[in-house]
Amino acid sequence: QSGTFTFDGGHRERDLATHSLATLVLLGEGLGDKALSADTRKALDWMRIQLGDTQLVGDDSGTDLALSSLSQVTSGLICLSLVEGALLYGDTDLRAIAEASLATLDRGLPMQPGAAGLGGFTLLALETAQQGGLRVPVRLLSQARRALAVTLPTLDADAGRLGLAAFTQYMYGLGSNKNTRQHITQLGARLPTTA
Repeated sequence: QSGTFTFDGGHRERDLATHSLATLVLLGEGLGDKALSADTRKALDWMRIQLGDTQLVGDDSGTDLALSSLSQVTSGLICLSLVEGALLYGDTDLRAIAEASLATLDRGLPMQPGAAGLGGFTLLALETAQQGGLRVPVRLLSQARRALAVTLPTLDADAGRLGLAAFTQYMYGLGSNKNTRQHITQLGARLPTTA
């Protein structure tokens, strides 16, 4: 639907997360194919509309309002797909909304240093944005990097988060880190079994 969210609160987050993942797949596979490229543009435009007017950020509207009730995982996925889209297409409107979304995440961080629970998708969005020349909040990037080697709380230690945390740590050369090894051990205990 154009302009506003039309699904209920429980489905809104699921739909946004699923849409972001699908958009990332299309971005990875569709730029050389006209039909897939058109679908990718539609997906990115839909997401841009859902996040509102980038001119209103910072006053509890626009991206601030759109991202305020979402989990860190979903917010990270949204930011990553917008950053990737902005860079791959060179689109200034997508660039503005991607930068606004990252700024929104920065405003949501606690002011005191410490664990903020930033996820791997957020870190990937920040690193990709920085390498691509987008404006990146320094505090947010610093916090995401600091949280890399931290053990995930039991509450957050599902297989997806453990896998993403371990993968990100390996990418940063932290494969021998104690917490990385712990994540791998925890993942091994969560492998599906056949009955």
